Amino acid sequence: FQYGGMEHVGAIQYRANSLFLDENPSDTQLLGRANLIAHESAHMWFGNLVTMDWFNDVWTKEVYANFMAAKIVNPSFPNVDHDLNFLSRSYPAAYSVDRTEGANPIRQNLPNLNEAGTLYGAIIYNKAPIMMQQLELLLGADAFQGGIREYMQTFAGGNATWPDLINIFDKRTDTDVKAWSEVWVNTPGRPEFDFDGSGLLMRDPAGHSRVWPQVFGASARNNLTNKETVSLEGASAPVSAGQGEDVFLNADGLGYGLFPANVTLLREHYSELNDLQKGSLLIMLYEQLLEAHEDVRPANHLRDLMRVIEIEDNQIILNLALGHMQRIFWSFLDADERLGAAQQLEALLWTKMAEAQNASFTKTFYRAYQNIALTDAAINRLYALWSEKLYIEKLRLSETDLIALAGTLAIKAPDRAENIISEQERNIKNPDQKRRFAFTKPALSSDATVRDAFFNSLKDSQNREVESWVLGAIGYLHHPLRVGASEKYILPSLELLEEIQRTGDIFFPARWTAVTMSNHRSAAAVKTVREFLGNRPDYNYQLKLKILQSADMMFRAQKVLEANGG
Repeated sequence: FQYGGMEHVGAIQYRANSLFLDENPSDTQLLGRANLIAHESAHMWFGNLVTMDWFNDVWTKEVYANFMAAKIVNPSFPNVDHDLNFLSRSYPAAYSVDRTEGANPIRQNLPNLNEAGTLYGAIIYNKAPIMMQQLELLLGADAFQGGIREYMQTFAGGNATWPDLINIFDKRTDTDVKAWSEVWVNTPGRPEFDFDGSGLLMRDPAGHSRVWPQVFGASARNNLTNKETVSLEGASAPVSAGQGEDVFLNADGLGYGLFPANVTLLREHYSELNDLQKGSLLIMLYEQLLEAHEDVRPANHLRDLMRVIEIEDNQIILNLALGHMQRIFWSFLDADERLGAAQQLEALLWTKMAEAQNASFTKTFYRAYQNIALTDAAINRLYALWSEKLYIEKLRLSETDLIALAGTLAIKAPDRAENIISEQERNIKNPDQKRRFAFTKPALSSDATVRDAFFNSLKDSQNREVESWVLGAIGYLHHPLRVGASEKYILPSLELLEEIQRTGDIFFPARWTAVTMSNHRSAAAVKTVREFLGNRPDYNYQLKLKILQSADMMFRAQKVLEANGG
């Protein structure tokens, strides 16, 4: 089953591992499961009772369901910082598309239903909820709720469009909601913010002079507990809290766009920030790192993140920091920098794993350690865990965990790969897991000819039927330690994309390209993608966007490494 859940009217379907979590799940995982159930239930109203008129509004049923699911579920999880959780789930994913050359608007044209699947992605699932949050702030909670009620009553049992809802909202405010929606919903991209002598400026990076009206908080660096509300209705606004590094823009995480880097806050004031401020700051600095900002260089920011990981006890913030750390480690350091950082990172993560006070944190640090382990000592430790010669209190490795660890070891210890693969296959008890591993194991082989044969087998659509298996296997082929050997798969993978779009699930084309390209960073890999698109001026537009979205990390990493002489 390809989805977490599916909202069939008569019987909502769920993927088993979406509901049955591993032992000792975190509050965030429990909330995620509850949100999934609430999301699919909300679809009974949003998507089923009222259905979009055409697939250019397929996003509406998803954003309504997401928005309502949060309102349904959040009160049952008082220990979770829901603003922080929304920030961490929504903004990085939305930016991962909106910052790219392939950014698409929330509402897209769809001339042919056979391409409906290409509309799905982070813009629908992650940017649209951010837009709805800003729309609720613009209208006020009561007017927003009243508008939604009128919409449901008016169109119950029928079809509706996004402009139908905007027309309802437009009657409830003096603000020009139609103009607001034109930018937020009908155009792609995000604004960039900076200061001039008179205050805060919003810039349209595409040069179209667009304005994204929005509200967010700002705090003075010397008074971080006091928040000023910045309301941008035009391209500029005064900020009384200060300018430059004297002010913390987007201190409440509500704003959407590229905010100025403020490294001083991270290095000198981190302990003074509340959790929401910490999350907003980490996202802001990571986005500036991807823009190659001179104040957020990869090696320096990696050291800053290590200090965060050392002291942080909020799991949502910790997951943000660990995610950024792992991406920098694999994509933005040259080989010598990576090797130099590995020992420090391994020591930090191993210590944090051993000292963690609960099993959820232990598992979080373990997974990061497994990902970045590079030295012989670290790989031998992982092997000892896998072979049950080493035991760590509070670390319970499920069969799924052991299979994943065997895959990591097969890549990182190629001289032992065949024995590890054979033993792991013998040890698997779950029949579904056994079939999956049997499919995947050629991609784990240390023999390049075996991996080549496996990749070539995927050109037959019958061998791509269980798409989650395929994606897992491709991830092994394109592991960061194997990108030199797997670069040759990029072009034939792109050549297969149109067929994959015709024969596969709606999410498969984007996931295929993302897993294929996201770990590559060589000039040759970039050239392959650029030439593929350049040689096909009439290539399917939606698939072109997916390629550019998936290649964004490759493009950025290559530029950073080139600038640093790597």
